[in-house]
Amino acid sequence: MQFFELENFALPAKEIPTLYSPAKLCHNCQGWYMEYYFYNECIGQQERRRVLLNMYRKRYRTLAEFKVFANSVISSTNIKLMNGWTPYGQKQNSRNYLPLTEVCDAFIAEKGRELSTESMRSYKSFCNRLSAWVNDNYPGCQICQFTGGHAVEFMDYLYMTPSKKADPNSAWQQRLARAHKKIEAKEPKQMSANTYNGILKCGKAFWGWCVSKSYIKESPFDKLQPKHETEKKRDMIPQDVRKKIVSYIQKENPAFEIIYHLVMTSLIRPIEVERVQIRDIDLQNHCINLPGSKTKNHHARTAPLTDRTCELLAKHIAGVPENYYLFDSQYKASAKPTSSDSYGRWWAKMRKELCLDDSYQLYSLRDTGMNTMMTECGLDPVTVMETADHSDLSITTKYIKHFHGENVEKVRKAALAY
Repeated sequence: MQFFELENFALPAKEIPTLYSPAKLCHNCQGWYMEYYFYNECIGQQERRRVLLNMYRKRYRTLAEFKVFANSVISSTNIKLMNGWTPYGQKQNSRNYLPLTEVCDAFIAEKGRELSTESMRSYKSFCNRLSAWVNDNYPGCQICQFTGGHAVEFMDYLYMTPSKKADPNSAWQQRLARAHKKIEAKEPKQMSANTYNGILKCGKAFWGWCVSKSYIKESPFDKLQPKHETEKKRDMIPQDVRKKIVSYIQKENPAFEIIYHLVMTSLIRPIEVERVQIRDIDLQNHCINLPGSKTKNHHARTAPLTDRTCELLAKHIAGVPENYYLFDSQYKASAKPTSSDSYGRWWAKMRKELCLDDSYQLYSLRDTGMNTMMTECGLDPVTVMETADHSDLSITTKYIKHFHGENVEKVRKAALAY
């Protein structure tokens, strides 16, 4: 689908206006007056205003006394002008005329002090996309000039434009080539509804922040609606497949079995496994204490450890300093952790060699663990919800979705006859 040419909608760039010129005392043939300039939104430029002071001059015997009074009036007027006052009662706000890209930088700087690195990744990605699009299509755009129409154009552009092919000369692709010995050429694909909704959520958060900081009066993203999301392609992993996976892991990468059990039986997310340090592990009490700074939802929690997991961890972290992380790129404890993305790449390699379905993802272990705890182990959903760090019980109960064949007979016998 050919997207419309954005150049046809070019928005003329304007310089940020000077909101006022300070008041000063003047004298001419008509007498004494105060003169200043203020920005008039109605005409889009500065307007001069003069205030006659002759009547005040008559009240003072000497010129020096009059100038003392006049200077006090001028100082008071300049303070009001500085705070956005105008003779028409308009309240000017210099923030309305800042470049949009500059506001993006301010947003990232403030949120960077409040949120974790993982949480900031999405906000940085959104602001980078928005800044690049504005610079390409509306250079010099001030934040007050960005309207709901521009928001629609921007989001349509992201959704309808296929992603670019990976640059084989980029540093990231070179590292990937060294790891896998080759770079697989991939056809560009269009953005999914799930990704679109994630970007839309970041956009609403950014523009909501702009409103709260008085950069704008209303968000241009308010009327944008999320798209219907397709169900995540993740399936529960059957027991026979899990045995095959564990057998492969024990042969090819024994340390990965720790990740397997932490995700499935401790319900720790892969990104949270990346952040676990030796000091967080309590083998004596069979648990891992995760502080809020290391969890997805920023809630501190205690994750249980099975006997098998404790056995594997005891060997893995023996003699390791407490500030070390569990895994580096070689799956050894290290002062610098590897990204959890590497877990997913190794899992994909394993899945390919075992000829498993693509729906069996690393995160499927966590889904399988929750489902097993509730349907086979008899744990109540509230306990599983707390262990899994879910914000709502409805998120937990949706994992009880596989109706096993052997349950048919159980339901048939237990059902009341009418």
